[in-house]
Amino acid sequence: MISGLVNFSNVILDITPDKGYKMAFQTAPGMIESGTDFWETGAGLAVVETTLANVMDWKAGGIPEFIRVREASQYANNIDSWIKLEEKGNNGGYANTWLIGDINNNHIAKFGQGRVYQYFNELKSGYFTGENVSVDPRLRYIEGSDVDYNDIRQQEGARRLRWIQLMHKYNGKIDVAVGQKMLGDTYDVYLNKIDASSRNICAEYDKDSQPYVSDPAAVWNVPFTPAGSVDGKVANSNDIKNLTISARFGRANGAPFDAKAFIKAHQQWGWQSGYLLSRPSEPWTEMKFI
Repeated sequence: MISGLVNFSNVILDITPDKGYKMAFQTAPGMIESGTDFWETGAGLAVVETTLANVMDWKAGGIPEFIRVREASQYANNIDSWIKLEEKGNNGGYANTWLIGDINNNHIAKFGQGRVYQYFNELKSGYFTGENVSVDPRLRYIEGSDVDYNDIRQQEGARRLRWIQLMHKYNGKIDVAVGQKMLGDTYDVYLNKIDASSRNICAEYDKDSQPYVSDPAAVWNVPFTPAGSVDGKVANSNDIKNLTISARFGRANGAPFDAKAFIKAHQQWGWQSGYLLSRPSEPWTEMKFI
């Protein structure tokens, strides 16, 4: 809920370009790419990403990520062509783990992209998860400076473990309703109980005093930071075929956020008054396009 783009990314845009494939994606008014990186395309592709924390190795003169992903999603007709376009001119300025699905052959892929190192795996059957930390140690330790992969006191390590637990529980049973439930999950793997914190899948930093952090200098380890889950999007293969998206604006578990009450309780954030916006509880809504 930090003020900025996320406060305004309340648009699901349906666009038919002059060239390339029809697309549906979450965005903000006036933008021609997603910004939150949730795409469905008329080629039968679905694309999401999670930012790789502590990986930033950019070079001048390259092409920014937001241009590359728009071109890849607009023009690619399969996973390989999407990755080829995403790699073209990569300036390394925004490193991500991309999860890509192709309903034409029922393949899924996981693509970790730094500037120097890349990770790729493709499956016909199974699953991938995405966290803010890479499975590739070259991206974590050579191109990046990660210390949180195995540290469940930290957000990255905790959410990575929780996804493992959830996928063991729901693998083979996942539908849209289960996907919504997983995005709203508030189980804390460090405390071994349901507890709103920054370590949840449905991250609630604003409720976390951060008493257990191992890196107190990290920006996300500031107590009661007004941040966390700001939306949720889920789609199955039939949704992707029809460019339909199940979406929820606001926290994925439906918990409301009252900006005035938050600032009153945590007056150190008073300087964000007028910029930090409340988010009422919103229902999951199916977005259908023509």
